[in-house]
Amino acid sequence: MATTARKVASAKSFFRFMVDSGRMKENPAQNLPSPQVRKRALKFLSPPEYQKLLAEPAKLSTPEAKRDAVMLELLYATGLRISELVSLNVENIDLERTCVRIDSKRQVPFDHRLGLILGNFLRSDRLDLLYDESEQALFLNRRGKRLTRQGFWQIIKGYASRAGLGGGVTPQTLRHSFARRKLQNGVELSQLQRLLGHAYISSTRIYKQPAPRRG
Repeated sequence: MATTARKVASAKSFFRFMVDSGRMKENPAQNLPSPQVRKRALKFLSPPEYQKLLAEPAKLSTPEAKRDAVMLELLYATGLRISELVSLNVENIDLERTCVRIDSKRQVPFDHRLGLILGNFLRSDRLDLLYDESEQALFLNRRGKRLTRQGFWQIIKGYASRAGLGGGVTPQTLRHSFARRKLQNGVELSQLQRLLGHAYISSTRIYKQPAPRRG
């Protein structure tokens, strides 16, 4: 439905331009109805729900499970997009300044506790999955290559299912939870916009909507 709405809007804009520029006399899309797009309620994890999710990889002692726990911690603490998370290289983690450097303009801070977790991961647990010393990806799969977004999406869905959180938990859920938590803690909307890397503040305002009621 959202795709259809965008196409209708594009058609109306195009024919309006044709009429305004004198290339057409009438706008054939003038009375074309625009479909109503229902906005889906954002899904958030409460702190206890997040702890249930995080407890799942903690039950395992494999290098992959230790990596997964760090990824969950980092995602929940910084609100990164999943594409940004899996694209991180070792050099993007600045332990001295306790921040993740996404690019030259955007840095997302993290607390001292997460800094210790990341430091231990870099010095120890990551090396258990490293086969090629030249590989710079922060998060590696069992073959020593960069973990893909599809791979982590499946991983988090599996943990959520085992934790009894249902099938609706995705990496985006943790990003939403980060944003909601920041607003509840008094962070200004403009600051949250910078942390999330939104080009427009209208994208950040969606986190002002009331949390869905749990039945």
